Amino acid sequence: DTLENEGFGLTDEVVTPIPSYDLHGFGFSEERYWRGPVWINIAWFLMHGLEAYGYQDHAQRLRKTIIELCRDQGFHEYFDPLSGDGLGSILFSWSAALLLDVLLEVGE
Repeated sequence: DTLENEGFGLTDEVVTPIPSYDLHGFGFSEERYWRGPVWINIAWFLMHGLEAYGYQDHAQRLRKTIIELCRDQGFHEYFDPLSGDGLGSILFSWSAALLLDVLLEVGE
């Protein structure tokens, strides 16, 4: 249920899912590590968990998000959930590795 709430963006096409903190929470900051940014590794874990429990549409949204963020912004450490801009270190290895995993799963 929480992932479908407005503050986490899984069902909102305007927000890049899944922010690490509720967008409407008092401490939200799109650039402060665990107070808002989107992390590829967290999206990847959630994608697999949602898939395992039968939430295929939500898993597909995260799969699409991982591919689009890396394609459009590069292999950043984390991403702004409001703009989708890449933040932190660039050429971050887990972003690259997890994108490869996602692409292999979809046969690309």
